[in-house]
Amino acid sequence: MLNYHLRGMTDDDLEFVYRAKKDAFKRYIVENWGSWDETAQKEYFEHFLEDYRGNIQIIRADNQNIGFVAAHIVGNGNYHIGTIVIIPEYQNHQIGTRIIRDIIKRYGDKRNIEVKYFKKNPPINEQMIK
Repeated sequence: MLNYHLRGMTDDDLEFVYRAKKDAFKRYIVENWGSWDETAQKEYFEHFLEDYRGNIQIIRADNQNIGFVAAHIVGNGNYHIGTIVIIPEYQNHQIGTRIIRDIIKRYGDKRNIEVKYFKKNPPINEQMIK
């Protein structure tokens, strides 16, 4: 099993986070809205950063950045997972699943947990959280 750890995002990580987000979401954006408008997407990215600033963690394994998770406690007290992105070469190693499990262990008995996902992505299933 591949080991990973999380660390807080710094300004030096902004390009990695944008590129990873673009690589993960571009296909869905094009499928649903017809094209990828780089200028508009950079504006959306700025809004994403405003919403999650201080609450983005870089996922690291093998001494490199392999993804990020953006999550925080929202106004209603729930713990909101807005984005988990793993770069393609590290997908299918159960890292995202383990991150969700760790969040549930940490917050599940104290807060409701919300997960934001694309409609076409499979939602969290019971196997993920066992």
